[in-house]
Amino acid sequence: MVAGTGGIIGGIIGYASTPAELTCSGCGPWNDFVHTPFTIIGGVIGAAAGSLVGLAIGSAGSQFKIEGKQAQFDLFANKFKNKVAFEKSK
Repeated sequence: MVAGTGGIIGGIIGYASTPAELTCSGCGPWNDFVHTPFTIIGGVIGAAAGSLVGLAIGSAGSQFKIEGKQAQFDLFANKFKNKVAFEKSK
């Protein structure tokens, strides 16, 4: 979700940051083709940044105290294994 938001915002910023000397007024639809690479690059960068932010937010709240107990470690390992399997199935 954060990656999608970052991608959209990055695309908008990429579209808006197209250098003025590459655009022309009155060119009709051809002007939009000039914006396309900047929009795509901005979207990819924004999605990557959003992914990192989402990863940081998602992992910040997860703590699992083992405290040297094998049973606690096994519980953590199973929880982590199930989470990874769920993420891969998306």
